[in-house]
Amino acid sequence: MPSPKKVLDIIPPKDFGSKIRAIELKSKPKPKRDPIKIPILKISLVLLVMLSIGGVLTLHFVFQRATITIWPDTEEIRLTEIIVVATEIEEINIEEKKIPGVALSFEKKVTQLFDATGSEENATKSQGSIRIFNERPVVQILILNTRFVSEDGFLFRSTKRIEIPAGSANEPGFLDVA
Repeated sequence: MPSPKKVLDIIPPKDFGSKIRAIELKSKPKPKRDPIKIPILKISLVLLVMLSIGGVLTLHFVFQRATITIWPDTEEIRLTEIIVVATEIEEINIEEKKIPGVALSFEKKVTQLFDATGSEENATKSQGSIRIFNERPVVQILILNTRFVSEDGFLFRSTKRIEIPAGSANEPGFLDVA
């Protein structure tokens, strides 16, 4: 049998000596981006123009006023005759002593807001007087803050101790309390 041949899978190392040198990595420089140029002067001018226009419009609409003055043309005429003013004629009629006239009616509507000049708060309780009857034959004593309710449902309280004189069913005792 013939001798088998050796098959070398890996090349054996050799001595390269001075042929070996360090590998220099070549890095590509990153492309520089141009800095974003903000046109500050242009933006400032545009804002200034817009603010100026806005200010002028605000002043125009907020502070606008109109003053209307109407003066009729007048002529002074002295007459000692009776003259009729008629709305149905258009020319002066000297024979019938009539002059043309127009019935005028004026209507004026004014709306205006007024600022409040102050406020006042009155924190006192309402006051009044009531008459209390006692049909019992003994004096009735009512303590401070006794509650009374009217027919309308209003609640009243006494502000002091009350003594109602004795009475009877025919002639009850009463006391007016303020």
